[in-house]
Amino acid sequence: NGVFYSSDNGGTWTKIDQEDNASNYALAIAANGYIFEGASSKFGGASGLKLSIDHGATWNPLTSGLTSTQVYAIQISWAGNVYAATDSGVFRYMDPTGDVKPVASAVPSNFSLTQNYPNPATANTTIRFALPESAPVSLRVYDMAGRELALLANGNYSAGTYSVSFDTHGLTSGVYYYQIQAGAFSEARTFVVAP
Repeated sequence: NGVFYSSDNGGTWTKIDQEDNASNYALAIAANGYIFEGASSKFGGASGLKLSIDHGATWNPLTSGLTSTQVYAIQISWAGNVYAATDSGVFRYMDPTGDVKPVASAVPSNFSLTQNYPNPATANTTIRFALPESAPVSLRVYDMAGRELALLANGNYSAGTYSVSFDTHGLTSGVYYYQIQAGAFSEARTFVVAP
């Protein structure tokens, strides 16, 4: 009958999802604090996969592409992809769970994508990008066969410089690349994952 939160090890509980007509079967929290909820409709309530990026104050449905909105399990991969198990299969949600942070208030003069640091990466690596104007941005990580591994940024960003951390745990050692698309600007860089 909702999602509840406790800040005192279960002594008291506060309801953070105000939907009263849904059975909640799954919950997952990403490293950046995003909360994913899986619900099955009950008495006409909302169902499917829902996301809160403000600690449960508001929830947004993520049902696009789901052939069934009866979500029974949720898992977040090391790369930040969210998987939802439904009664008609497993689906992947690829909006970012990475935490994109502004790092400079000055407006840069050019679009840019910097080399990740550290490189080679052994655990986490940081990628920076700069925007001289507001633009829709996607930042994706690929293996050398062109398979997408993670979506680190996806949305509209104001002019500025940003950084995002990428967790390389679970990747085999080798060469990978990341690519940014920011309006008409596109650039890719390779990086190495060390054993």
